[in-house]
Amino acid sequence: MARLALINTLLTYSTEFSIPGYETNMSGYPPLSLAYVASLARNSGHEVSIIDANILKLDMEKTLEMVKDFGADIIGFNIATPSFIPVLHYIREFKSALGLPTIVGGVLVSDCPQEIIDHSEIDYAFAGPVIKSLPEFLRRFDSGSENFEGIPGLCYLKPSGEKIISIAEEENELEQLPFPARDLLPVERYYSPFSFGKNFTPFLTYKGCNFSCIYCSLSSSIEERTIDNVMAELTEIYHENSIRDIDFYDTVFTFDRERVLDLCRKIRSENLKISWIARTRLELVDRELLEEMAAA
Repeated sequence: MARLALINTLLTYSTEFSIPGYETNMSGYPPLSLAYVASLARNSGHEVSIIDANILKLDMEKTLEMVKDFGADIIGFNIATPSFIPVLHYIREFKSALGLPTIVGGVLVSDCPQEIIDHSEIDYAFAGPVIKSLPEFLRRFDSGSENFEGIPGLCYLKPSGEKIISIAEEENELEQLPFPARDLLPVERYYSPFSFGKNFTPFLTYKGCNFSCIYCSLSSSIEERTIDNVMAELTEIYHENSIRDIDFYDTVFTFDRERVLDLCRKIRSENLKISWIARTRLELVDRELLEEMAAA
């Protein structure tokens, strides 16, 4: 089995993309995308460690030490436009010190796969959903194979110099995804600008958005999780991870009024004593809905 170390780097942004206050406001959020990746890899039989250098305030030397102690044979990073340059610096340092193969994923890879793979320190990049591609990649990697052809969404440079670019198609996957591996994270350390000092996590009940704003890269289609699936995860993190503070990170939480009412009533019926926030639009709330949300 492969030993995959997933690294959340210190949250720093290049000056070109930095927004005043954003770095401070987002510095307490856990790396949920890495926790999803960890669950996928672990469910496929591999050993996984998430090293959150950001929340633990680890410098490069200490982060490298923890990767060595884990005995990783492959390392992974999530990259986004604002953090790309600092994360690339981490990748270079890790490559120089450890010589391990590196995988990356994230929205930026999906948007700019050719530009990402042009950086020689990045060995493999995943563009699009990884629910199928990551387990298959790790299976081949673990077997010692150097043939990664045909894996949807995997981008890399072949020894011949040929650039392989593939983008996995979006598909209904949320119900198939395992819940994020929050047990690999120090949940007691996380917070948000709106949290109440309790164990905190962001949480997704759907992906996409049905408002096609010209400035936004989100898909204009919606993929919802069933309320039963949402409640199963909420119950798990409440009882097993002691999560008490949640940010429903959906783009427009109340776009489906009846769905939100159902969720709020089930939170109350399960007696989950949580505090939570969400994002929405003014025209998509009313008095009854707000009262139910407050009661939950």
